[in-house]
Order: sequence, then structure tokens, then C-alpha cells
Amino acid sequence: MNKKRHLFLWGSPQAGKSTLIDKILVFHPHWIVNGFRTYTDFIKNQEDKCVYISPIQNCLWYKKDEALVGLRGPKGRRGYPGVFDKVGVKILEDFRDADLLIMDELGTMENEAFSFQKAVLQFLDMDIPILGVIKREETPFLEAVRHHPKVTTLEITPENRNDRLLEVDAFINQSVRDFRTSKSRPSCGAVVLRKVDGIWETLMIKSHQDHWSFPKGRIEEGETEQETALREILEETGLIVRIDTAFRRELPSIKLNNARCIICFLAYYVSGEARPQESEIDTIAWVPLHEAPKMAARYIQDAQVYLDAIAYLNNETEPYTNDSDVFN
Repeated sequence: MNKKRHLFLWGSPQAGKSTLIDKILVFHPHWIVNGFRTYTDFIKNQEDKCVYISPIQNCLWYKKDEALVGLRGPKGRRGYPGVFDKVGVKILEDFRDADLLIMDELGTMENEAFSFQKAVLQFLDMDIPILGVIKREETPFLEAVRHHPKVTTLEITPENRNDRLLEVDAFINQSVRDFRTSKSRPSCGAVVLRKVDGIWETLMIKSHQDHWSFPKGRIEEGETEQETALREILEETGLIVRIDTAFRRELPSIKLNNARCIICFLAYYVSGEARPQESEIDTIAWVPLHEAPKMAARYIQDAQVYLDAIAYLNNETEPYTNDSDVFN
């Protein structure tokens, strides 16, 4: 789904872009907001000004002296890509339960911060709304952000910034409402299976958070559970499968105090070459089905669905449980 849901502001320095973002956040104190900001420190008797990156919310791990991302001075800008790649990526990944991400700003100092660039583009592929600032320069990274199918850009000037405020608020408010609605919908997916030399194998996906599980994603408006599972498997793995609706499990969310459930079917491989959707998945692998519960044991509900799949394929009526060390 490529609906526009992210908004990046651009314009000349001191046009009021960051101030406009501050006003939006004041309008919505109930939103959970994460992300980053860059800011400049002026140091006495020093020509170069220090540019730091910092999280929107306080983070116990954050240390300012480790977050110097560049220098600005008479000789131009000099970025420290290693800091963007380490601190910037960590800030972005710390987005638990956020309604909105702030990226203020994206520019040229991160031209060689390829891990940071990759993380930004991955977040653009997600549904969580992003409100950011982007410099006017044309670099491959900034152009990729501008032309992302979910991104809208808006010019801010000293003359129009007051009029733009309501326009920006309407756009982001709608994006947040849509995102909150989508979060309440269940996710659907399947344990994908094939038989090789008489042995059942399952295709497992490894998230960027280093967790092995089965492919899944949220139901889109108008979809059935099975249609969502088929679409997500195709998008995330490149495979066409056949859904076995006789196997259906409802799993609780892995997040505390989250009522959203996860629907899991079995699915049998039909065609296609397995390849990961890089924006959402780190890697994929066909593994023997009996090894899957151990690999997915980070979350008990995920491990249990693989145990249930083993029982189902063995024509057992009761959920299958193995040694307790599966969950250790």
C-alpha cells in the first residue's frame, strides 16, 4: 500500500521548519513521539560549530559526547558517518509504540553513512508516520527520500509558514489516525512448508531485530485473513503458496497491553524463489520444521505455533509440546 503518509518540510535556513514541527507536537501532547533531531552548538573561540544528533525522547543510553555527527564552519560541512551509523541508527530503532517519528533533519553530512541511510529508507517503507525536514541539496540519498512513494514534501518560507501550519497538522493528524487504526487490525500470516526428501521444511524470516518467525503483516481494508496472508508471504519472501485454512491459530501480540492478535495458517509452497523483502526482513531460510520451535523461542507464542504445526502434520489432535528446553 503506497498511500502518502510521511511529510518532509524543506526551505531556506531559518524559514521556520523545525519551529513548525514543535507547534504540531504542542497540538498533540497525547501522541507518543520518537525520532531524532540534529542541533548546532556554538563553541567560544572556535570557527567550526559542532553538530549533534539527539533523540526526541530521553534515552538512558544516550551520551552527547558520543553523538557528534559533524562540523560546520567557513570551510563547509564535514560529517562523521560512523556516528550516524551507530548513534543515529540506534535512535531510529528505539521507536517502541510510537505514533509518530521525527527526522529533523536529513542532509548532506550523512552522505557516506550508509547504514543510517538504509535505516531511514526502511522506516519510509513502514506504516508509522514520519514528519521530517530535508535539505534542498540533490544527493542520491535525499532524492531517494523525496521520491519514495509514501513521501510528500512541502516548501516552508517565512511568508507561508503560518498558513502551512494547519495544512501540515491536517496531513500528519490523518496519518497518525490511520496508523492507529491499522495497529488495531490483526496481522495474518502462515507457517510456510515444503517437503524435501521426505522431510518437512519451513521458511523462516529473521527480522532486523534478530528474531526468527513466520511471514505476516496487518490486514488491509477490504482483505480477508487468507488474502492478507498470501499477500504478505509474496511481499516478504517472493513465494506463491496455498493456504490450509483447516489450521488456524490466534496468537496474542508479543507486546504487553496490546489487544491486537496474530492469525497464523499453514501454507504449502507452490512456486517462486525465496528472497527477503530487505526493507522489513534481514534474511530468510528454509530450515527443518523440527528446528523451528527452538529458533523462534524468543517469543513463546511463536514457538508454540510451530509445535502445533508439527502436531497437525502428524495428525495429532492435541497441541504438540516438546521438551521444556525449547523455551529456554
